[in-house]
Amino acid sequence: MSVVSSSNQSTSPSNNIPLKDVIILKKSTGNSNSVVSSERKDICDSTHCLEIIENESMDDDTASSCKVCVVKQAHTAALVFEAIPLSVKLVFIVFFAIVSMVVFGALLIAQSATVLKSAQYIDQVSRVSLIFSELVNEVQTERTLSIKYTVNWTTWDQVAIQFNKTDAAIQNYMKEASTWNSVVKNTEDEEGDGEGQTPNSQFLFEGNTGYSSLMDYYIKSLSAHRENIKNRQFPTTLPLMQWYIDWIKNIIDGLFFMSNESDDSKFKSVHMSYGHVMRLKEIVNVRRSLLIYFMLNNKIPVDTYNYFQYAISKFVVIYDQFDITADQPTRDLYAKLITENYELENLLAQFESSILTVVPAQGKLNFTDDDIYNNFTIKINNMRTVEYYLRNATDAISANLRGTSTGALIGYSISTVFVFVVSIVIALIFARAIIIPWKRLLRSQKDRTKELTTSYTQLNLLLERISAEEQKTRKILNSMDDALVTTNSQGQIVHCNDTFYKMFKFTEQDIYGLNLRIQQIIPNLELTELFKQFNSLDTIITPDKELKALTKVGTDFPVRVSLNFCRMYMNDLTSKDDTIILSTEKLVQQEQACIILIHSLSDRVNAVEKESPETIEFKQMFNNPLKKLDFKEYCRRFKTDENISFLEDVEIYKNTTSLQERAQKQTEIYNLYLKPEAKRLLNISKEQLAINNFRISKGLGEIELFDSLEKTVIENLVHDIYKRWKEHEKSEMHHFI
Repeated sequence: MSVVSSSNQSTSPSNNIPLKDVIILKKSTGNSNSVVSSERKDICDSTHCLEIIENESMDDDTASSCKVCVVKQAHTAALVFEAIPLSVKLVFIVFFAIVSMVVFGALLIAQSATVLKSAQYIDQVSRVSLIFSELVNEVQTERTLSIKYTVNWTTWDQVAIQFNKTDAAIQNYMKEASTWNSVVKNTEDEEGDGEGQTPNSQFLFEGNTGYSSLMDYYIKSLSAHRENIKNRQFPTTLPLMQWYIDWIKNIIDGLFFMSNESDDSKFKSVHMSYGHVMRLKEIVNVRRSLLIYFMLNNKIPVDTYNYFQYAISKFVVIYDQFDITADQPTRDLYAKLITENYELENLLAQFESSILTVVPAQGKLNFTDDDIYNNFTIKINNMRTVEYYLRNATDAISANLRGTSTGALIGYSISTVFVFVVSIVIALIFARAIIIPWKRLLRSQKDRTKELTTSYTQLNLLLERISAEEQKTRKILNSMDDALVTTNSQGQIVHCNDTFYKMFKFTEQDIYGLNLRIQQIIPNLELTELFKQFNSLDTIITPDKELKALTKVGTDFPVRVSLNFCRMYMNDLTSKDDTIILSTEKLVQQEQACIILIHSLSDRVNAVEKESPETIEFKQMFNNPLKKLDFKEYCRRFKTDENISFLEDVEIYKNTTSLQERAQKQTEIYNLYLKPEAKRLLNISKEQLAINNFRISKGLGEIELFDSLEKTVIENLVHDIYKRWKEHEKSEMHHFI
C-alpha cells in the first residue's frame, strides 16, 4: 500500500480522504521517525499506536497491522452493544414507541378540539342567523306598508304598529350583538396578519368600517328615515325602497360572511343555501312592494319599472346559485313549496302581467292590492319554511359535530393512557419471546433468501419453456385445415383450434360461456356408448363417420369425423361475468376425453381467406416509419389515433421475448384499449370488442393472442380513415405539382 505525502494534503486514491486525516495503526517499533497523534489516542483501546504518516510510502507489515486493529475495534463496539442488558434495550424501544403513541394521540385530541370549536362556532352562527331572519322579515313588512302610506292607501297608525315590531326585532339583535362580535373577533384573530390589521376576507366594507359599525349606522338613521316617510318627502318610491334594500342586503351579506368563515364544508353549503333563500325572498318582497306601488299610484315611473325588471333577472341568477349550493332534499322542498306550486305561481304571474299592461293604459284591474299582498305573502311564507328547514339542518350539523368531537376527545384520551400502560406491560412480558425467534430468523434469512432466489430463477426458466412449448403446440393445431375439438365425457367442448371457429362461426364466448356441447354441432354423433366402452376396455377403435354438421346460424354441411379416446388432466372451465375461472381441483386425477377431428366435405367452408390488396398495402405503409408517422398524425387530427397506437403496442408485444414482460404488456394493452372504462377504447364494433375482450382477458402472454383483434382493427382502418388518408395524400401531391 503506497501513501502520498500529506504535506500537500493529497488524497488517497481509494476513498478521496486527505491523508493528514487518515489513521495509521501499527505495532510500536521504536522508530524515532514515528509521530504519535495525541488527538486520536482515545479511539484506540489496544496496545497499538496511532500514527500520522509523513513519508510517501508504507510497508506491508504496517498495512496489515492497521487492518487488524480496525477490525478489532469494530468487533469490540459490537460486543459492547450486545453487552447492554435486554431490559435497557426494551426500555429504549418502549420509550420511542410511547413517544410516537403520545404524539399520535395528541394530534387526535387536537383534531377533536378543533371540531368541537367548529361546533361552537356553528351554534353561534345559528343563533345570529335566526335573529337576522326575523329582523329581515320585519324590515320587509315595514317597507311594504311605508310604500302604501306614501300613496295614501293606509294610515300612519298602521305603519307605526309595524315600526314597533321592527324595533322589537332590533332589540333582539342588540341583545345578541355580543355573539356576533365574538364571531367576527374570532375570525379576525384567525385571519388577521397582525395586530390592528383587518381580516383577509371577502366581507370588507368601504374603508375600515366593519359590519357592526354599518349595522349601527342603519339603526341610528332609522328614525330620520321614518320621519321622511311620515312627511312623504320622497319624490318617488325608489329612494324610499333603496334605503331598506341596502340595509337588508347588509344583513344578508353578514350571513354569507359567516358561511365563508366556517371550516365545515357541509355547514358552509347549508348556510350558503340559507343565505340564497333569504336573497330570493327579498327579491319577492321587492316585487310585491313595487306591484302594490304601481297599482295604488296608478302609474309606472321609468326608473321604478327598470328596477322591477332588474329584480326579475336578479331572481334567476340567485336561484341558479341556490340550485348549485343546495343539496337534493333542500331543492326538492323548495320545488314542492314554490316552483311546483303552479296555481300560486300562475296567479302571481297574472298579477304582474296585468299591472304592467293595464296600469299604463289607465285600465281597470279586477283584483285589489290586498290580493297581491296576501298571495305574495303565501309565497314568502313558503320560502320561510325552507329557511326553517335549513336552520334546523345547521342545528343538526352542530349537534352531530359536538357529540362526535366530545366522544372522540374522551375516547382518545382514555385510549392513549390505556395503551401507554398496556404497551409497557406487554413489552416487558413478551420481549424475550419475541427477540429469540427474531434472532433465529435473522440467522436463517441469508440461506432462505438464497434458496428463494434459486427457486425463482428455476421457476421462471420452467415457465418460459412451458410457454414456448404451449405456443408451438397451439401454432401447429391452429395451422390445420381441419377442426380439432376436445370434449369431456358429457360431450362438453373443453378445447378447439382456430379452424373450428372459422368453420362453425362460433366464438370463444360461445364455447366457454354457453357450455357448448358437441351434440349441438353434430347432432347424430353419439358418444355416450363409446365412452362406456372406453371405460371398460381402456382402448377403442372407431371408424371415420360422414355426418351432417350445423354452424352457429343453423346452416348444415357434410363433414367426416375421426374419433380418438384418451385420458387427460382437464381444468374445470366456468364463466362468470365474462371471466374464465380455472379450477385446479380436477388436476388430481385424469378424466375421459374424446379428441374429434372434423374434416369439412364442403368446398365453401374450406375456402381459404386471403388478404386484400388494400390490407397488404396498409401493412407496407405501417412498416414504413415515415409514412406511418404521417398517417398517425392524420389520425390524431381527427382524434382517431387509438387504433394505430394499438397496432404499435401489439408490435412491441410480439417482439418481446420474455413471457413475464409479454404478460405485463398484455395487461397494459387490455386496460388501455379493451377494458369497458378504458381511456382509449378501440374504435370497433361492440360485438367484435366483446369477443376479443373475452379471449384476451383469459390469455397469458401468448404471442398470437392479439392476431384476431389486430386483423379486425386493420380492416376497419383500411376501409375508413386509411382510405381518406390516401385521398388526402393524393390531393396534397396534386396541389404540390
